[in-house]
Amino acid sequence: MFGHRGTPSYGPDQPTTVDRDSPPSDGKGKASGRTLAAVFVRHGASDANQGEGGQELVRGQWDVPLNSDGKAEAIEAGRTIARHGGASKVYSSPLSRGRDTAHAIGQATGADVQVTDQLLPWDKGDAEGKPVAQEDPKLRRMAQDHRTQPVPGGESYDKFANRSDTAARSIVSAGKRSVKAGKGPVGPLGHSVDMRRLGHAIEGKPEPDPLKGGVDPEGMMGVDMSGKVRKVKPGMWGSR
Repeated sequence: MFGHRGTPSYGPDQPTTVDRDSPPSDGKGKASGRTLAAVFVRHGASDANQGEGGQELVRGQWDVPLNSDGKAEAIEAGRTIARHGGASKVYSSPLSRGRDTAHAIGQATGADVQVTDQLLPWDKGDAEGKPVAQEDPKLRRMAQDHRTQPVPGGESYDKFANRSDTAARSIVSAGKRSVKAGKGPVGPLGHSVDMRRLGHAIEGKPEPDPLKGGVDPEGMMGVDMSGKVRKVKPGMWGSR
């Protein structure tokens, strides 16, 4: 897909870009602007994504593990990435749902996995494990109107946002260095709240809704060498 083994591609005979008509280099052996520097992969599903009675539960830093669907998604993500060239390195938060997804990708591609606290999602404190429908309105008010104030039992949205944005920019920079060195891009494992901030963190776009939008479990978003954030659609590289 976007790594360093063989000829990287999004599909049969396609270059390591999000645009099928774009060449992988500038004709001088240098990576083009549309070559991916990093592909952020959201972890697989957990039971908290559909809690008891079908209710979605607040995750945050609650270490809820992957369920059977999530484990299958992690394996499929690793196989898909391996089929399309691999990754030079995989990064993850220490939470098991991210770490186990990262290790599945690492096992499939041979990439080393680095665990870092900088990729931890927003610590939502006392709200974690409770229904999203009940807690999200309160969390949204804290994120929008009291962003420097810690949520009960957790951290402030500002603290999370600064950590998350700094980590994303650092990882993209590492990915650009890796691509320029001929090793391929990096594959950080993300959570919903940090992945929806990528456009703001990398491109300076307006801040998104702190609790809505983003990608589904196993979804991917790429950042190219020109610093553009792009949705990586499964149809581009034939996973399903």
